[in-house]
Amino acid sequence: MRRSLPPEILDLIVDRLRDEPTALKMCCLVSKLWVLRSRRNLFAHVNFDTHGSPIESWMKAFPNPSNSPAHHTQTLTTRGLQLVTAAGTDVGPWIRAFHSVVHLHVYTFGSAESWGDDYQDSLIPFHGLSPAVRSLHLYSISTPPSRIFGLLCSFPLLETFTSHASGGGNRADEWTAPLASPRLTGSLELCSIGEGIAATIRRLLELPNGLRFTNIAVLCFSMEDFESTMDLVLGCSDTLESLSILGHLEAGSLLIPILDRCLTVILDASAMPSLNLSTIKGLKHLVFHSTRPNMQWITTALQTVQSKDLRQITLRPPGNSFINAIEEVVRRQWLDLDRLLVHLLASRSIRPEVTYIVKAGEKDFRDHAPSLLPELTRRGLVDLIEYDP
Repeated sequence: MRRSLPPEILDLIVDRLRDEPTALKMCCLVSKLWVLRSRRNLFAHVNFDTHGSPIESWMKAFPNPSNSPAHHTQTLTTRGLQLVTAAGTDVGPWIRAFHSVVHLHVYTFGSAESWGDDYQDSLIPFHGLSPAVRSLHLYSISTPPSRIFGLLCSFPLLETFTSHASGGGNRADEWTAPLASPRLTGSLELCSIGEGIAATIRRLLELPNGLRFTNIAVLCFSMEDFESTMDLVLGCSDTLESLSILGHLEAGSLLIPILDRCLTVILDASAMPSLNLSTIKGLKHLVFHSTRPNMQWITTALQTVQSKDLRQITLRPPGNSFINAIEEVVRRQWLDLDRLLVHLLASRSIRPEVTYIVKAGEKDFRDHAPSLLPELTRRGLVDLIEYDP
């Protein structure tokens, strides 16, 4: 008697091949019963690129948008999408066929001249694209905030928002807060050269349904950006678990770590507004990644922490830290921080870890480093990472 595997088992087998497009294509040839599941995995992620995979290829392969496999797509990425093809065809119907997208990535990099008349309307085809959109990642140049927030508010279930934008003129852009907005309970990432960060944060705080972000990462280019970020932190203090403040306020190398559920602060300026963490109740992991460490600033910030969930504090100062530490005032700041971290370890079981990032072969630093945080060094909580410049 002929036996076959249950459909559920066959589906699991095909799903395990989700990252093997060649194998999935072969599965489509094995049996008609395998086609639907194979296509669902084959087209789960679609990437349109003006050079590598232009949308014209998709339009040629699937001339009828309503019959295309776009409804299988969970993640859609478009780079430099033109609204009208060289042949004069509107791409809108093909884009709107992706009505089941959960994660949307839109890149509009390029100059206004290269986009021509399409530039101001480049986001229109994506408005309300899918009611299932949970994350929106926008990378653009000179896109007015009103266009960005118009797109954001068209997705009622949106949780995560990323905006990497550059260009001026954002202050003069007219913006009227909508009557309703998504709950925004996931992650927020903002990076904007020019006047965009502060303007974007102001508009976020004006959204009628409020903000409940659990993770926030902001790249600050000015003191105004930093101060606006503090307002954002205060607005999300009841839900915030991870905060990354990446500062580029003065010249110097910028280090952007990839961290999970933590607070990251990169200090590029010696004089920073004080950071009050007393309102953040759910903080779990606190990280200071400093290109120019201000130890007194870090100590003051640590003294404001009230979160009972905090279990780890990580410091990642650069290897040239000892150069300034030869000054008595600076050395006292390091010793004060050392004592505070040891106290937190003993009283609240918060584990401190220090990792210096140094150039390979810096013998002077190895000789001086133990004197910066002597007690932590004695307890084996200090490490270093060497790199070749």
